[in-house]
Amino acid sequence: MAEITIVEEQQVPLDFDDEFDFENLEMPQLVRRNGIIHTNEEIMGYYILDKPAEKIFEEEQCPICLESSEQLYPLKCGHTYCQYDIEKMMEISKSSYGLLQCPICRAYQTLDSFDQVTNLKLGKLGNCQEVCH
Repeated sequence: MAEITIVEEQQVPLDFDDEFDFENLEMPQLVRRNGIIHTNEEIMGYYILDKPAEKIFEEEQCPICLESSEQLYPLKCGHTYCQYDIEKMMEISKSSYGLLQCPICRAYQTLDSFDQVTNLKLGKLGNCQEVCH
């Protein structure tokens, strides 16, 4: 397993006053090279968040097709995808001994039907097997 370290960690003192704009926060861009996350504000600049941070995390998109959807379904590892992409992953998994691999965390799991994914969303684990490691 690769180890991730943050290089050039900097602490910037912030002066909070009544006029501080929490709606538009700046975040340094991160660059990942050889398993190390680098912050390089001089070259890469900053991302400027145009909405409150809470709203960024409330919006959900399928990380594969980037479609915004209320119909995202979790895999056993907890990462969520749209039904179409989960069905494609299940189709691909048939050629690899029935083991579906999460594209984000690379955890292996078995899913025999989309009904098992629906049960995960409903909080009913049913007969879903444990994640293989």
